[in-house]
Amino acid sequence: MSDLVEPSGAPNPGVWSAADVLGFDPFDREFLRDPYSRHREMSAPGALFRTRAGLLVATSHELCATLPRGPRLGRGPGGRNGGDAGQPAASVL
Repeated sequence: MSDLVEPSGAPNPGVWSAADVLGFDPFDREFLRDPYSRHREMSAPGALFRTRAGLLVATSHELCATLPRGPRLGRGPGGRNGGDAGQPAASVL
């Protein structure tokens, strides 16, 4: 993202809150009381959910377990790290 803007529309110096990135506040009491409702909303369209900020979030256990092991995101040959099996190919959130 080149131009960061706060939800209010005001320019942002580059600091986003978790709510800005995720589209919900993970520290909200209601979310902490029942995170499963939000997870169902996020996983309804499929195993990958795109946040307002463009972050891809894996919502299935299978995908969460598979992504870090793949050569494009995890460790090993074929990744962005030039194939060094001991180095991560990319950061995974």
